[in-house]
Amino acid sequence: MAKSENLVRPKGGAVPTWDVPAGRSDLLLALAAAALLAVVIQIGLALNGVAPVGDGVYVDPDAYMRLVRVRDLANGGAWFDPVLSRIGPPDGFVLHWTRPLDVLLLLGAWPASHFVGFEKALFWWGAAISPVFQILSLLALTWAAAPLLSRAALGPLAFFLIAQPGLFGRFMVGRPDHHGLLQFLMFLSLGFALRALLRPDDTRTARWLGLVSALSLWISVETLTLSGMIFAAIGLFWVTGERALAGTGRRMAVWLLFGAVAALFLERGPGTLLSLEADRLSLAHIVLLAANAAAWGVLEVWQRSGRRLASPSGRILAAAWGVLEVWQRSGRRLASPSGRILAAALVTSIGGAALWLLMPGFFSDPMAAGDALYRQTHLPALLAANAAAWGVLEVWQRSGRRLASPFGRILAAALVTSIGGAALWLLMPGFFSDPMAAGDALYRQTHLPYIEELQPLLTWPAEGAGIGAWAAALAKPVHWLGIAVLALPWLFWRLRNTAGGERRAWGLLAIGSVVFLPAGLIEARWAPYPEALLLIPYADCAAAALARVAARLPSVGLALVRPLLVVVFCVWFYLPLALVGTGDEAGASVATARACPLQDLAPVLDDPAGLGASPKRILALIDFGPELLYRTPHSVFAIPNHRPQPKYAEGYRIMSARDPEVARRGLAAIGADLILICPGSAEDWFYGQETGDGPTLYQRLRDGPVPAFLVPYDLPNPLAGHFKLFQVRG
Repeated sequence: MAKSENLVRPKGGAVPTWDVPAGRSDLLLALAAAALLAVVIQIGLALNGVAPVGDGVYVDPDAYMRLVRVRDLANGGAWFDPVLSRIGPPDGFVLHWTRPLDVLLLLGAWPASHFVGFEKALFWWGAAISPVFQILSLLALTWAAAPLLSRAALGPLAFFLIAQPGLFGRFMVGRPDHHGLLQFLMFLSLGFALRALLRPDDTRTARWLGLVSALSLWISVETLTLSGMIFAAIGLFWVTGERALAGTGRRMAVWLLFGAVAALFLERGPGTLLSLEADRLSLAHIVLLAANAAAWGVLEVWQRSGRRLASPSGRILAAAWGVLEVWQRSGRRLASPSGRILAAALVTSIGGAALWLLMPGFFSDPMAAGDALYRQTHLPALLAANAAAWGVLEVWQRSGRRLASPFGRILAAALVTSIGGAALWLLMPGFFSDPMAAGDALYRQTHLPYIEELQPLLTWPAEGAGIGAWAAALAKPVHWLGIAVLALPWLFWRLRNTAGGERRAWGLLAIGSVVFLPAGLIEARWAPYPEALLLIPYADCAAAALARVAARLPSVGLALVRPLLVVVFCVWFYLPLALVGTGDEAGASVATARACPLQDLAPVLDDPAGLGASPKRILALIDFGPELLYRTPHSVFAIPNHRPQPKYAEGYRIMSARDPEVARRGLAAIGADLILICPGSAEDWFYGQETGDGPTLYQRLRDGPVPAFLVPYDLPNPLAGHFKLFQVRG
């Protein structure tokens, strides 16, 4: 008997969706099957060598670097001292990573360490932690989407998550990386954000959203983009008339600020609290979040235009966080001299305190710094702060006017945002710069262009290229972001055919997709964001298609066709890439590990009767650095990282030097003890990027003759077929 096509409304007042009703047991079974599938795929990757953790190999240099951090911490390293002394000695190096993932790795390895030792326990827990985040993300995404999707649509959603190539890469076995944790937290943030937009009066949801966003920010400041997108969506729907969202934005902003301040203390301690860094949680981000909280507070104050500062608690909060709960419940306005004096004193105190904290030299004698510095720093900041203070005072005094029209709300939001942005630019101009731009120029020129995740997904073939080149160029973005082809039109159809909280929830996904989809096409590392945001409308679209098919099939046929259609929705975007045959993108690190097996070389470098008798400084390819640090007690001069590493440029110039004397002086300057090369690897072209006459030092070491200031070290077979090792004469 054929099933009839019907419109099913999920529980909780969510929007209707074309679907076949399903019970809780069906959903749990689907989630269990999806989790099992994820585990089977991960095990398959390990067994077939794509992620050869069974051979003791990780799939990314950053994975070894993470374990080095955790091991140093476990061996008595100081929590608040992130300096890695074995990178770029003698100065050391500070990564932009933070402690939360370190703690999870330590806690997970500790139970097994009692049975197999800490080293093995840490390695295997590091190999498994990202797949664990994948299972948690399956549950988090299902929970996040529950207000919008029916149970029958939630089942396929879990399989669609596993099928996304960008998202799966974040969860790959053998990759203990913070991106898997960030993805799990993104789904939690998305769930809280959707619920906050559906029910703006639910104060707890906005608070949880702020706290989860703070934890994400602690792990990586790149999540500011996600938080900014959520704030933008809340602000947009506040502008279009949902007054309660001003409180939602303020609560999220305040709890995000509270959480970030707590994270700053936990991460940095008292010693470096005032440090300013763009790519790691610092005071710069606290200032930004405080300005954001103050802005939302001002917007809410303007909306509550009949209230003034009536209680001590309100005044304390306003002084501490900008303007939060500025006017408590009171019908009186700033009509009396005492009220105006109080408001003027409050605004002046806040502005003065902010200037003193951010620019302690602001109140020093300007003549001592010279007229030019006075004109450049004091006057613009003073005038901006003065204008902002008078603007706020006038707004408070005009408290009888409400932000009743969308135009008024847009004007208010633009004014507050402009003041905050201008203040940040004046006081901390470096905050808006590209963190990559602060790194070594030579590193950006010679290494960054070859990092896969930093390359665009969409590239245009050369002029006159044939159809094959165009097919290959389009296959990659379709592979990574193909779900957008179906999900985006469906998403905008949902926007058109819903209203109220449901439209706001779908609108959040639409705004995020519009923001992150171009970013993902420009740089592959952003592709998991639109993948994650488009999963919910993609599952909704698939559920509608499955329901239409179900209406035309008997029950027996449906049992066969439904799983087949789910598979089609999971894999169709893999077909173009398979047809053009572009090869394995994820295998570069694994291929390097096979050609240059550092785990086999480690016993030679560790031998206490030989090279391991004392720590050495090894000059090697930058990609070898993290694994050498993990497997040996020696030091390296650079690792793959965007932060400035002076020894990277020095090492590169030594290896690419065509004058042996220049290379000799460079080796003496950095204090190198050993040079390690792996002929046939990326080094063959990496050190040949500079033009000039004569062979480079790398080419001399590879092909001979070896300069007199270097002594070849005899390696046993088969290591001699992979590596060449040289000692630097003292």
